Amino acid sequence: MNFSLGTTIRLPVTTPAKDLIAAAEIDYRKYRGEIKRLRDEHPLFENRLDISEADFEDLVAEALLLPAMLEKIDPVSFFVLGELLRQSLQADVEPGQRIFRVNSILGLRLLELTLYFQQDAQRIARCDYCWGWFIPKTKKVTRYCDRVTDGFPCKQRGSRFKRNLIEEQDSALRTCNQLRDRMYARFLRWQDAAPTERDNLIPMDYAQYTGWSENARLARMEYLSGKLTAEEFLRRIDMTHELKNYEADKVELMEETVWQRMVACDLGFDAEAHYPETMQTLDLGAEKPQWELRTADELRREDQQGHQSLREKYGKG
Repeated sequence: MNFSLGTTIRLPVTTPAKDLIAAAEIDYRKYRGEIKRLRDEHPLFENRLDISEADFEDLVAEALLLPAMLEKIDPVSFFVLGELLRQSLQADVEPGQRIFRVNSILGLRLLELTLYFQQDAQRIARCDYCWGWFIPKTKKVTRYCDRVTDGFPCKQRGSRFKRNLIEEQDSALRTCNQLRDRMYARFLRWQDAAPTERDNLIPMDYAQYTGWSENARLARMEYLSGKLTAEEFLRRIDMTHELKNYEADKVELMEETVWQRMVACDLGFDAEAHYPETMQTLDLGAEKPQWELRTADELRREDQQGHQSLREKYGKG
C-alpha cells in the first residue's frame, strides 16, 4: 500500500479465500454506525428545497474520514476506499495479469467471492461448532476448524455436541441411551447386592453388561452408517426383550430456515437493522395469551432455529 506521504506498507500475501475468511470475522458495526449517523443527522439530508454548498463540503470532509476507521481492523478495505487505490489501478499491467476496479467494501468482497469461485485450489468451510470460516487442509469433508473456543478445541467439543444433535433428532438413538442407562443401573444393583439379596434382582453381572454394551456399540455404528434400519437396530440391542415395539421416527432437518430465506431474499440483509431493540408480542394460540417483551437477540434466535452453531445450541453454561 502506497500512502500520500510516501510511506509504503506491504500486506501479507493472501488469496480470495483467506481474505473472505478474515472479512467474515471483522466487526464493522462502528463503521456502519458512523455512516448511519451521517445519513440521519447531517444537515445536508434535511428536507429543504435548496442544498447548501457548505453542507455538501462538510459532508465530503466527514465522509473522507470514514476509511480511517478501517485502517486497523481491515487494512485491505482501508486501502480500497482510499483515493490512492483508484490511482494505482491506472498503473501499467504486465502481460498475463488481470486488473479489477472496485470502489467500496461490498464491491471488494463481491470481487473476492467471484475470484474464489473461479478457482478450486482452496475451499472455504464453516466450522459446525464455532461457525467460524476456515480453509480445510485437504479436500475431504471437514466439519471442524483448528480454533480453540471457550478453552476447548472445536474438534473435541464439536464431535461431542454433534452426537447430542443426532440423538436429539433420532428416537431410536434416544431409546438406545435409555436402555444403556437401564442396563448400567441393573449392573450396579447386582454388583452392590449380597449374594443372598439377588433373588429378586434381574441378573446383570459385569460380563453380561460389557457384552450388551459392545453389541450396542457395534449396532449403533452400523445404524449410523445406514447398514441397519431403525427397527433392525432396536431389535438387535434389545437383548433382554424389554421393548414393546420397534417403531422409531427420525426427525428430518429443516430444508430451509426463516433466517436462510431472509438472507437469500436480500443480499444486504443486516440483522442489526432488521430487528428492533425490543418488541411486544402476543401469542393468540397460547392457552392464556399474555403480552411478552422480546429483545432483538431473542427474535434473532427464534428465526435462526435450525440454523445455528453447535456451540450456540448446546454450549451454554
